[in-house]
Amino acid sequence: MMVIFFNLNHKDPVLRDIFNDKRFRIAMSLAINREEMIDLVLLGQSEPWQISPLPNTPFYNEKAAKIYTEYNPAEANRLLDEMGLEHGPDGIRLRPDGKPLQLAIEVSPDVPTWSDMCELIVKYWGDVGVKTAVKSEDRSLWEVRTSSAEHEVSVWWGDGGLAPLIIPQWYLPVSTASRQAPLWGLWYQSKGQSGEEPPAEIKKLMELYDRAIATPDPAEQKQLFDQILEAYTENLYVIGTAKAPDRFCVVKNNFHNVPDPMMTDGVCSPAFVNPCQFFVK
Repeated sequence: MMVIFFNLNHKDPVLRDIFNDKRFRIAMSLAINREEMIDLVLLGQSEPWQISPLPNTPFYNEKAAKIYTEYNPAEANRLLDEMGLEHGPDGIRLRPDGKPLQLAIEVSPDVPTWSDMCELIVKYWGDVGVKTAVKSEDRSLWEVRTSSAEHEVSVWWGDGGLAPLIIPQWYLPVSTASRQAPLWGLWYQSKGQSGEEPPAEIKKLMELYDRAIATPDPAEQKQLFDQILEAYTENLYVIGTAKAPDRFCVVKNNFHNVPDPMMTDGVCSPAFVNPCQFFVK
């Protein structure tokens, strides 16, 4: 329903170090009360979910879907303490340079529920000492800022649940659409001519992805993508919130061959449902 990404390419070296520490990302995930969020914003019509292929796909992995989705502020605080992010006199944690750890979540108003979910995240992260504010901005500005690594934290759809090899940007940076690391994505997209060279562990994921999309063997594709998913599970490069609730579609009585249920997923829809076979009678 909504993915949260910290800018791993942030220009502030202190924030970059914090964001690139997986303990921080895991702590921020554990600090979110997803069950409460689902009840308050999504009317209970969902379940906690990380970025992960859906159960009706060959790439599904239950561990990847559910890891670090439990609400555990005590463990979140322990991890932040372990990082040395001490509380200041006002209860806000301090960065290593002594400044308050204050973040802004940039959100486009395209989806009204996102702003409500982000306001709850402000509360949850504040409870573990990370002061956060929601910054709503026009989508065109959001696109420019997040694709050029000008943001701290932002959110977007968690697409790619049905076709992760076609929409892979949340599992590894493959373009500037990978807002968790757009400069690494630009490096990959430009074959090293632009952007910023990623660390070795990210390069390995890129190599696995290249092999996965090159092979015609579904079993080999799954084996390669499983390695990418295992790295995501270990490092939580982006944070998921909740599985997207089911949607309802109105189909006229004389309009036929519309599957029930009908699958949708980002840029792949409506190809899944074979629309060339629709007909009116």
